[in-house]
Parts: sequence; structure tokens; C-alpha cells
Amino acid sequence: MRTLKRVTGAQAIRIARRLLVVGAIIVYIVVSFQAAIRSYMLGRVLTGPLTIFNTSTAALINDYVGTATVREGRLVKQVLAGDTTPRESTLYLESLSTSTFTGCSGANFDTKLYGNAYLREMYAQLIARASYKFTRLSELELVLPVVDCSFGPVVDGDNTHARVFYVLRRVDQPAAVFVLTASMAIQNYAIPMQHEQGACLVATLSLISDMRASTVQHYFAVALGYPYDAPPLFEIYELLGETSDNKWVLQSLPRDPSQEQTKVLETATSRGIYLHDATIQSNIRHMIWPLDAAPTAVLGVWRWQGRTVLRDNWAWVHYIHAIFGLSTLFSLATLFLVMFRNFRKGKVWIGDAFAQVSSTLVFRGTVVVVSCHFNEYWAVTELSFDSAFTIAELPPMFVVREIAHADFLTLFLCCADFIGYASKTRIDPAFVVLVFEVVLYTHTRLYSLILPGPVVAYLRAYCATIYRLGVATVDPILAQLAPLRLWSASPIPRSNVLFLTATSVIVFAASFCWVVGYVVVKKAWQRQRPGAFAQVSVALSSTHGHARVSSDGSEAEGAEPKRAFTHFELATGAELQNRFGVMCEYDNFVYFKGLRFASADGIYCNGFVIANGKFLLATEDLLAIVAMKLLRTRLRNVYTYEVDGSKLKQTAQLVYPDTLSWKDLLHPNVDILT
Repeated sequence: MRTLKRVTGAQAIRIARRLLVVGAIIVYIVVSFQAAIRSYMLGRVLTGPLTIFNTSTAALINDYVGTATVREGRLVKQVLAGDTTPRESTLYLESLSTSTFTGCSGANFDTKLYGNAYLREMYAQLIARASYKFTRLSELELVLPVVDCSFGPVVDGDNTHARVFYVLRRVDQPAAVFVLTASMAIQNYAIPMQHEQGACLVATLSLISDMRASTVQHYFAVALGYPYDAPPLFEIYELLGETSDNKWVLQSLPRDPSQEQTKVLETATSRGIYLHDATIQSNIRHMIWPLDAAPTAVLGVWRWQGRTVLRDNWAWVHYIHAIFGLSTLFSLATLFLVMFRNFRKGKVWIGDAFAQVSSTLVFRGTVVVVSCHFNEYWAVTELSFDSAFTIAELPPMFVVREIAHADFLTLFLCCADFIGYASKTRIDPAFVVLVFEVVLYTHTRLYSLILPGPVVAYLRAYCATIYRLGVATVDPILAQLAPLRLWSASPIPRSNVLFLTATSVIVFAASFCWVVGYVVVKKAWQRQRPGAFAQVSVALSSTHGHARVSSDGSEAEGAEPKRAFTHFELATGAELQNRFGVMCEYDNFVYFKGLRFASADGIYCNGFVIANGKFLLATEDLLAIVAMKLLRTRLRNVYTYEVDGSKLKQTAQLVYPDTLSWKDLLHPNVDILT
């Protein structure tokens, strides 16, 4: 290996810029492979991590019940004046010092759901149908229902789930007072063995007499078909476990096992969106509430936790990113091999890692658009809803960002490449990738800064509509009988072009502003200082004394007219000065002893390498040549040009399995050519 010369400051800057481009291409490769891996996982159904989606608190009930026995608490001693005689009304806790028997004063208070008649009807149904297993209920009588007006669903007017507290006392011992907590929600259920599914009312019941108890026992009461089959026909179930996608597995405990069949069902509150069919393309979270052991948590906290299940049977169309990643990885490996061979010769040369990708960006962008169309833009839709939900201050969605990330990055590179060709500018790939990544990861913050107020208002209103779209609508008669509602996953409207445009355009618009600004500044700078953006190979050996031609076409001393093509250009048809788009700057030509040569950078950036100093090959043909040598047959016609020193023969020759040796293929390099 030859001795390396000292690197100048200007050369160090150029090397650093090329290394940044290498980093950018590595980012592109990683993003491509991540998208391909996620596509494979989505095809097999992807389940997200366990997440707490919402926590509702009842801020008053614990203070009223106290910290000892229920009998000694403020609820019985002060509010009821120590008298536990059954009442015909319901108690509503408005504040720590105020309670009423008429209802909560909140604007969204649901008088039907939390009305005295409905609460007592639900208790009567529980006693009539659930006390055969929850035997303690048969020993107790109802004093009155209690509603905590500070409870989240009560404040929000949410009629899909409810929590009510029933004050009870023993029939034979009135001094023994209990609080029965009934947490009720309408959920989806499925009985796999019977191929049955539908809506049901799930209620967890817990009886507390002393707030100092270490644990609280929970019972499950389920009414299949409710609210569409009223009144609720409760049956006691026991918890067998949970499924991998966070559904309760419950087994019925029949009143008469000899006459009634035992049922095993899976149930959860399922909310989310899907396209056409929930089993094909969907983003649905299955939520249940954990059964707390502490009495204070049983009364005052209701946590909804679960997992999001993602389905996309068309995710396989995004496998194209694996092909893009492999192709780019091969190009990068080729570049590293060329760099190594140059280093062995005493030359620090770092080529444009984006050169081969740049020549295929239009093709890649077109393929991405086609794949997104086949997938009905589902990945983009999910990402858009996730971003818009953040703006609307709705619960965030768990989405696979990697696919949309790869799609957007490829499309943005394609569009930036078009801008480069249209303006006849070479746009630094590291700058393009950096701008896109920064904008993508901050785009939710940019909404409030860039989008006009009416657009933000539209997004909030649209998301609120979609979010509540899953709440079932019922006829007025059923609404009177059953005020609880089913909230399940819902199909999104097919016509959501305006929504996708409003949420996605921000990513591109903000990024394009930077790219256009880059082009304008570069053009202005080139007018002031021609050749300022020229990139050169850093020769640290005996190679020196070259006059250079800058990338904008201005020539150094002894230059020939720009229309005088080199033999390399005439043979390959690659015009060195007309290579634009997302790629590094490079010298078009170099001059040595009055002769004009195609620069090493120009040769590589136009997609060629020199194999072992003997053959000029297109880098896109390297894999075909390797396959040809392995299979000993020509899969397609591949041509090469013979190289003799710095001279290039004008006639191409057909490549056969034995035309190039393995040694030739393992010694790629670049050098100046006539």
C-alpha cells in the first residue's frame, strides 16, 4: 500500500460531507428493512403492548365511605343520619360537602342512565338472576343507590359504561352496612365453540364492608344480547384468564348445570377503526378493566387497559421495501469495496453512496404509489388518524409508523429528485434525508404552527366524529328501555381524501420548502462563485496535477468546449454534465497534460465501475454477472467495455460466464477515463 499524504482542510470537509451521505443511505436502508419487517408482522396480525388507555376517578366516594367500616363512614353517619332504613330515592354526591336526591348538576348528566328507576331496575335484575351464586346478595337489602357526580363518565355524559354504588344492609342485622360496587359496560363477546358473537352487558360486582380489608373479591355477571335484548338476563361467570389480545375469558356458572350448557366466552370493549372489514384492515384496541384488590381503588378508580390489534391482509404489497433495501445495501457494499481498493492504492476516495439509488428514485416512487393504491392507503390513513387524534386531544392510537415512514421517505426522495432535474441542480442527499426525518418526527407540532385555523378546526371535528362513530344508534323505544350503549369498532368513510390531504400534506410541504430553499440558495451562490460546489476525489498518492471542471460546467485552464464529449460519454451515453437530482456534487471532468478525462466521481455517479482495471461495468449489471457465473448460463444480455489504462474502447462486448474472473469482480475501482 502506498504512503498516504496529509489531508487538507478542504479535503476533510469534502470527506465529511460524503460520510454524511453514507449515513443518510444507511438510514434509508434501515427504514426500508423496518418497513418490510413490519409488513410481514402485520400480515400475521400484530398485537401492541399492554397500555392504559384511560383512567376515570370518582373523587368523592372514598371520602364519604371513610377509612374504617362503612357503618362508621360519613355517608351513613352524616348524610343518612345513621338511619339505614331503605329509601325510594338515589343519592347523588355533588361535592365533599354537598349531596342531593335529585341528580347531578353537570351539563352532560344522563338522567336516564343514572336515574333512580333504571338504577333500581338493574339492582333488581342482579338480585333476581345472580344471587344463586353470589349468595350474600340474598341476605342483603337495598338502602339506596349512590352516584358520584365527579366520576369521569358521569361528567362527560358517556353512556357506554357506568359505575354505581349500592348501599346495602343485612336483613337480619341492619347495623351491618355494605357498599356494592357495580361497574357495568356494554362489550362485544364471542363464544368460539358455538360460533356466536354479539353485544353483552358485563358487570363486575364487589362487596365492601370495611375499607381496611386487604383484598376485595370480584364477581362477574354477564347479560348476553343486552342492550338489544332487554331486560338484562344476568348469569354469573368466573374468570378463566385473558387472551393474548387482552380479552377476558369467562366461563358461565349455570343455575342448574344438568339442564343448562356451560358457555366459555371471550369479551372486551373493542374500539377502533377498520376499512371495509375488521378482519382485513383494522386498528382495534381491546380494553378491559383490572380487578383492583384495594377497597379505595375499587370504589374510586376505573382504569381501562388493553392491547391494540393491527390487521392488514394487504401488507405484503409493502415487501417492495425489502427489495429496495437489499438493492441499496448491495450498492453500498460495492461502494465500500471500491473505497477499500482505492485506499489500498493510497487514495482516500469516498463516492456518492446515493448515486445508484438516485438513478432509480422515479421507479421506486412509482412502485410505492402503486403499492399504496393496492393497499388503499391504509398505512397512511392510520398515521394520519394518529396525528390528528393528538391534535384533537383524543386518546392516541398505536400504529405501525415504519411502513408510512418508508413510503413517505421514498416519495419525498422521488419528488426532491424531480426538483433537482427540473432546476438542473444536484441536491445533497444527506440534507434531503435530514430535513425529511426532522419534519416527520415533529409534524404533529407543526400542525398548530403551519395549518390555518379552519383546517385545524376541521381536523378536530372530523376526528371527534370518527371517534364516536362506533357508538351504536338505537330506536327511541329501545333507548328508553336500555340507556347503556355499545361502543365498538367502526368502518371509516371511504371518501376521506380531504382528511388525508390535510394531515399528510404538512409533511411534504414543510420539507419541500427547505428543499426549494436549498436549490435557490445554491443557484444564487453558484452565480456568485462558479465552481464553489464542485467535489473532487481526494488523491493522496502520486496522482496530482489535474485541472478540474466544476459540476456546473465551468472549466479550468486549458479547458475544451463543453460540447466535446469524452470517449466514456460517447460509449456509454452518459452525459456527465447532465446528471442532476438527489446526489452529491462531483467533478465532471479532469484535465491532465491537455487531455480531457471523465472524472472518477463522474464515472461512479453515472453507474459504472472498472473491474480490475480491465472492464468497465454498469453497477446494475454486477448481480446479473454474479448469477451468470454461478449458474453458468446467461440470464440476460450484459455488455462491458474494455479498458486499457485510461483509454476506453468504444465497442461494447457481450459478457459470458468466463469473460470476467472472480478476481475481476472482487477488484472494482474507479479512475479517470478518456
